[in-house]
Amino acid sequence: MYRAATTKCLLECRATCFWRRLTITSIAHRSETWITATPRVCLHDVPTTLRAGGLSPNSPITLSAHLTDEKGSQFCSHAHYVSDARGCVEVGEAASVGGSYTGVFPAGLLSTLAPAPHHDPFLRLYRRNTRIPWKYT
Repeated sequence: MYRAATTKCLLECRATCFWRRLTITSIAHRSETWITATPRVCLHDVPTTLRAGGLSPNSPITLSAHLTDEKGSQFCSHAHYVSDARGCVEVGEAASVGGSYTGVFPAGLLSTLAPAPHHDPFLRLYRRNTRIPWKYT
């Protein structure tokens, strides 16, 4: 779990897993904002739980995931949420209100990766070298 301080009410907090790094952006007024991804090390078919907290209650946040494949092609996804009354978001329980997907989709950020806007829209994400893990940022 990583913690970040608020700068001009715009907050970015990053949680780094072994193969995944996800970003949360929110308008927040607290300095104890955090994001966790568990388990820390896992294969693609193992469920991952994403949680964010320390946010302002009922505030909009955006989670995003980015991946660069072996050839340098970039893929990204994002989802918009509203924090609960405690200032927390659990991706497996909270519904995304927009972005790459809507509704409750625990693996949505990882499953809806699409070519970045500056890449060919018909680019396909597939594993070229199975010995190198994908790193989500």
